[in-house]
Amino acid sequence: MEAKLKHNLQEEETNQVIIEKTVEKFVKAAKNADSSEKIAKEIHKILFDLYGLHLGDYKEVSELIYAHAALMILLSSLFSECTKENHSISSIPFHTKGTERKSAQQARYSPLGICT
Repeated sequence: MEAKLKHNLQEEETNQVIIEKTVEKFVKAAKNADSSEKIAKEIHKILFDLYGLHLGDYKEVSELIYAHAALMILLSSLFSECTKENHSISSIPFHTKGTERKSAQQARYSPLGICT
């Protein structure tokens, strides 16, 4: 029992690190691609329109805005994968570096390993 708990905690920490690194990479790529900060401005507007969330001046908090966008994408993907798995709907194909394209269902885990 204790070994299983320890394994689950290690797996949870691993998933957290994967998510953090994914968000960091997304923020860095978005910041590099959005030198005029037009994307940050639009995401900021969407966050305000959908959630009433005002984070301050979009130019000063662009990294936070990109991080919010990354988390929204990850959560949407997770929800989609879990819903598809629970209703036996085909999964969206995904691919990781150095592997052939296969669905999360074929790989026997979700992209974040959470639905299984």
